Order: sequence, then structure tokens, then C-alpha cells
Amino acid sequence: MADSKRLLDIQLEMLNAELNHIGGAIRQHDEITKSVKNWAVVTWTASIGLALKEPGLHRFLWITAIVPLVFWVVDGSFRRIQRSFIGRVREISNFVNSPAFRTAGEKGAPLEFPLLLMRRKAANFKDTLPGTMLFRSVSLLYVGLAACSVVVWLIAK
Repeated sequence: MADSKRLLDIQLEMLNAELNHIGGAIRQHDEITKSVKNWAVVTWTASIGLALKEPGLHRFLWITAIVPLVFWVVDGSFRRIQRSFIGRVREISNFVNSPAFRTAGEKGAPLEFPLLLMRRKAANFKDTLPGTMLFRSVSLLYVGLAACSVVVWLIAK
């Protein structure tokens, strides 16, 4: 039966499909976190502007520091999910570069590797919510905006 596919071929197609779906999910989460950052800046700027416009609100300028901190948690949450996809790509990479994969390919034997999992649970601190929030590329913006709120409050009061 020349048309029938070996189990290995079917598994390789599934592995390829999983990698394509993971790549799309990672890109989608990049767009989401970019949008979260944009909204954080817009919302923070509007709250600072409103508080500065109204002299009676100057004493509450410090509260605007909460705005970027809330967005920081939201951004970190999406990045944590994204990291679980990245972790799965690493698992696949390790397997594809392993002797077990090479042996299965040479023999045409089925892969002894779970497929279509898409994500991997947090394995280390960098994959947890606090860990992702502490990435420099994430934390600098939000901590910087919160610090600016405090500085503006100190100047205005």
C-alpha cells in the first residue's frame, strides 16, 4: 500500500502543525502585550493630565502610579502565557535534537514524544507571573511610569 503513511510521517506532520500554531500564538501574544503597553501609556498620560489640570486633584497625583502597576500585572499575565508556548518550543527543540529523534527517523519508528500539547507549565521562576513581570523589557516601562507619577506629585504638591 504505497499511499498509506507511516505513523512517523503522521507524527511529524502533527509536530509541524503544533510548531506553526505555537508560532502564531507567540506572535498574537506579542501584539496583545504591545496593545497593553499602549493602553497603559495612554491611560496613565490621561490620568496625569486630568490631575494636573484640576488644582484640587494635585494632592492625589500619587494615585496615578497605580495605573501602570495594574497594567504591569496584565502585561505580565499575558507574557506568562506566552512563555508557556516558548517553553514548549524548547521542549520540541530538545527532542528534535536528541538521539531518540534521530533513531526514530533512521528506523522509521514512531516518535516517543507527546504531541499537540502547545504549552508547557512553568518550570522556573522566569516562567511565573512575578518572573515575567521582572523582565527588564517589561518592568522598566511600568516602574518608570509609576515613578514619574510620584515625581510629578512631589513637584506639584
